[in-house]
Amino acid sequence: MISEIDKQYVLGQMNVVLGEGRNLGNSEIQYYCPFCSHHKPKLQVNLESQKWRCWVCSARGKKVHSLLKKLSVDYDVIQKVMKIYDEAGYVPKADDEFVEIRLPSEYKTILDNQHIIEFRVAYNY
Repeated sequence: MISEIDKQYVLGQMNVVLGEGRNLGNSEIQYYCPFCSHHKPKLQVNLESQKWRCWVCSARGKKVHSLLKKLSVDYDVIQKVMKIYDEAGYVPKADDEFVEIRLPSEYKTILDNQHIIEFRVAYNY
């Protein structure tokens, strides 16, 4: 677990790069996704577990510094963030591994059915 001071530093760096985030509690912060540019904040970052994910474009990662690298943040900032988490002793648990979920064969994504009126309503949500 990282200290509150370190958490504020990481949060500050995230806010500089992604804009002011929305605090969801339990170290979860929500931002506008820079990868898909959705009109609502859909990128969630957990400052404790370091996991991040966009719920629209499925961009994701297990480490905050990987997100910062993708956003071309200064190398010194990335190194400091890595040091903070290394000193805190964060080690991903075995259950952090990717699990593949299979959908039924008759399942159709809404993107495959853009001609249906509900598509626009769901997309704008």
